[in-house]
Amino acid sequence: MEVVEGGFVLVKPRISCFMIVRNTLSQGYPFVEAIAQALPVCDEMLVGDGGSTDGTLEILRRLEQLNPKIRVYVDPWPGKSFAHDLRWATNTLMQKCRGEYIIHTIHTGKRDNTREKLGVLEKHTRNMA
Repeated sequence: MEVVEGGFVLVKPRISCFMIVRNTLSQGYPFVEAIAQALPVCDEMLVGDGGSTDGTLEILRRLEQLNPKIRVYVDPWPGKSFAHDLRWATNTLMQKCRGEYIIHTIHTGKRDNTREKLGVLEKHTRNMA
């Protein structure tokens, strides 16, 4: 978006948000809410799934269909150690970000039933249209 101010053209920088997940649904973390909260500030939301087997990936694919800002990548973790795999996944996904600024979104906080929260993103997406 360009804004003319005092004869100068200001260009809004592109902002990428990204999140790493793996079997997050079974852990009860509110990752859908974290994605929904990031969408208003980012131009793209990248989610890297490390090889989920608990339904997390299926929910992410549904979210990807609901909002064109969301891009889901499946990059199975190497399996060396949790710290190594998380670092590897973070670096791999950051390389796919296209923004001038990058925000690492983390799904922390109280545990929640994510399946019930799909409506949050659906409602948020409708309001943005």
